[in-house]
Amino acid sequence: MTRNKTKRMTIKVIESLPGPPDGAKTSNIEYSVAQESNLCLAVYKNGSRSWRFKQKFKGKRLFITIGSYPLWSLDKAIEKSRLFKRQMADGIDPRVGDASQSTITFREFVNDEFIPFAQKNYKSFGNQKNMLEKRILKEFGSTVLPEITKRQIAQFHKRVCEEVSGTTGNRHLSLLSSIFRYAIENDLIEKNPCVGVKKAKENKSRDRFLKEDEYIRFIKTLNTMLDNPQAQAIFLLIALGLRKSSLLSLSWNDVSLSDKHIYLRDTKNGDSQYVALNSVSLDLLTEMHKGRDKSSEWVFPSSSVTGHLLDVRKTFASICKQADIKGLRLHDLRRSMATHLLQDGADVMTIKQLLGHKSLKSTLVYARVATSSLAKSSELAAVKIQKALNQ
Repeated sequence: MTRNKTKRMTIKVIESLPGPPDGAKTSNIEYSVAQESNLCLAVYKNGSRSWRFKQKFKGKRLFITIGSYPLWSLDKAIEKSRLFKRQMADGIDPRVGDASQSTITFREFVNDEFIPFAQKNYKSFGNQKNMLEKRILKEFGSTVLPEITKRQIAQFHKRVCEEVSGTTGNRHLSLLSSIFRYAIENDLIEKNPCVGVKKAKENKSRDRFLKEDEYIRFIKTLNTMLDNPQAQAIFLLIALGLRKSSLLSLSWNDVSLSDKHIYLRDTKNGDSQYVALNSVSLDLLTEMHKGRDKSSEWVFPSSSVTGHLLDVRKTFASICKQADIKGLRLHDLRRSMATHLLQDGADVMTIKQLLGHKSLKSTLVYARVATSSLAKSSELAAVKIQKALNQ
């Protein structure tokens, strides 16, 4: 939310006030109403308008969404604002006893404010959207935002940890904390109920990667689906070892087929990165470029708000099912690529550069599962011992 100067409202003014420009991080601009203190008009990017009432009550900030314009006219919004003030003057919380005038719910805030913000600012929004839809909105959606307690958050976190894993529970907790921090920035709540909720102990990082026989089945199955954009994305993920978010947000402007590289402008570690195209990825991207939708800048265009694909889960699940591969996750393809290279003799520093890791520690996580490479090195010691025995 961005505050703007006070406006004397008329129908003409209300309908002409602009929302945030394209590319803005905020989802709406808030205009104070000159005719009535504590009354504001929020104008969103999509052009919708909503009346808001804001005032402190018993030392706490009160935020009430009155309703949308034009369903609620200026006169009706002023009338409701003055009713709230009379109630507060009598020591009555205007939210009590009037179910139609409760403060903004968690779902309303997430849909109207947080999601537009996250789509612009978070690299892994596809994962966040999945967490919101699968669990978080079902748990907290109908609850008034300021009424969500630390105890409720802690109980939810514990349940996710028990049902799935400590890692997954902590990811949900982090997302919830981000949502409440953004609500504080928007003056909707006073404190973050996630603060003080202890994170769960996380399991060590996964060792899962495609074994040789699984790899062959996966690639052969994948190859039968390459007319599908999601399958094309999965092929490039395993061929180049890229992160999903980096690949799916790739623009054709950042693909150089002549120089055989792609340019990742904004990676997870915060740095830009050039990625060399190997022969199979170059061949696929060349074919995709010939048949591309020239009206879109994206390598993987879609009808989503971002304009590009956000996920490939369904196609990935279908490939695994057809190839009879169990317990594999999409990010395991990146580990598979790194592990196979290590097993074939590539050095760790080279893998570090290919994967775009900022520290060697991250690459060594992959190295610990490169058992055949370790076995080859270990055998060198055996040969030396045998040679000494034979002298």
